[in-house]
Amino acid sequence: MCLMGTIRNGKIVLDEDASLPEGTRVEVLPASPVETGAPELRPGSPEAVLRLAGTLTDEEADAIMKVVDEMRQQDREFMRREFAGE
Repeated sequence: MCLMGTIRNGKIVLDEDASLPEGTRVEVLPASPVETGAPELRPGSPEAVLRLAGTLTDEEADAIMKVVDEMRQQDREFMRREFAGE
């Protein structure tokens, strides 16, 4: 589902009724690039992570940490194999 709208007085005004339940979380992306003057952040950089601070639900943060833990485990296993000559 893709909804279109316009920013008016700091709020998003949708072109059509969204018919979504109250409290539904949504993701909002500009329809075209917006020049903010700020440099583009590299995904995963400390600056990009800090920009997310306070914007995630507990469930979203837990899901991200689970993936991070899995990746760390894979890294440890890879390094162990590399240095063990496997």
